[in-house]
Amino acid sequence: MTIDEIKELCQYFADKVNVVMDTPVVINSRFTSTLGRVKYKSVYPMQIQEVAFSKDLIDEGTEEEIREVVGHEMAHYCLSRLTGEHHGHDAEFKKMCRKLGVVNDKCQANVEFCKKKPIHYRYDILCPNCGIVGQRQRMSGIITRLGDCRCRICGSRELTVRDNGAR
Repeated sequence: MTIDEIKELCQYFADKVNVVMDTPVVINSRFTSTLGRVKYKSVYPMQIQEVAFSKDLIDEGTEEEIREVVGHEMAHYCLSRLTGEHHGHDAEFKKMCRKLGVVNDKCQANVEFCKKKPIHYRYDILCPNCGIVGQRQRMSGIITRLGDCRCRICGSRELTVRDNGAR
């Protein structure tokens, strides 16, 4: 699908519940596990900065998968525009999904289809007994506080981090 087709699909969902679609729709090539996101500029008063979709989703997803993700994000968008609040995945959000005809009303969709390319993890978390027990693409709290962590397999506290380098 092209960006123009994605925008048309967003407009289609907005029209179903009489919401004005005046927010930029973008493709984000940095999303690695997120398929879509409604980005808020401020919480009060509610302002939406953009609706973004994963480049991997657009390039690798089927039309049905793309439609579900766009519908899911548009349910967030429409509900925020109608109520002025962020609802997460609460009961109101689930109702909006049903109104829009969206099946996926949960946090995560099946992201396996966009994992056809091998993922390069920058950091490996290593246990001396079990080998690689975790991987991260970015520096995270787990890596910075590794001394507080245990191996989830053997319970060892001797975890180390291997930096595989930026790609």
